[in-house]
Amino acid sequence: MSPHLRSPHLHGAWTGPGRTRYEVRLLGFIPVNMDGDGPEAPIRLE
Repeated sequence: MSPHLRSPHLHGAWTGPGRTRYEVRLLGFIPVNMDGDGPEAPIRLE
């Protein structure tokens, strides 16, 4: 997969004691396959 930024999106998870509360959080941009800080970063070959 080529380097890219995954779009911000909502992510939900069960939290708290006994996992009884459902929380929804906004995840920001997530870099995928980047070894640097920008979109020109090289692809990881691991």
